[in-house]
This record gives sequence, C-alpha cells and structure tokens, in this order.
Amino acid sequence: MSIILNPSPWIEKAYTEASPTERKRAEFMAEMALENILVNKNNGFYEENKKNLLKVMEDISKEAKAKGLTEEILDDILNSEDE
Repeated sequence: MSIILNPSPWIEKAYTEASPTERKRAEFMAEMALENILVNKNNGFYEENKKNLLKVMEDISKEAKAKGLTEEILDDILNSEDE
C-alpha cells in the first residue's frame, strides 16, 4: 500500500535533491513518525494520538515561525504552486 502526501515546496525540493540514501532515511523517518502518531500495538487509533498529532503540528509551526516563515511567505509559497 502507498500513501500519497502533498509536502511543502521546500520539502519536495529537498527530497528531490537528496541522495538515494537520504531519501530512504527520510522515508523511514516519515513512516516512524506516522506510526508513532497514528498506530498502537493493536492497530487502533487513540484520541491521545490525535492530541500528539496536534502537538507535533504546533511544534512544527513554532519552529517554522522561529526560522522566519510568515503567513505572507507561506501564502506566496502556496499560491506559487498554482502558477
């Protein structure tokens, strides 16, 4: 089974430019992150994991802002995909 993700443009660029080894590592890390967030040992989905996902998303947002990503820059990035 495959899961299709729609990464941000900078993630897509970094992945495209990565070596095969770096790509495998990124794929493994993404798989582990999804497993950690979504699946337990019984293959169930917990309400607690939803909270974990929201926490991860919040942390990523804070990190992006700390690195200078503004709403305007994000809008430009998202709108540039339409061009």
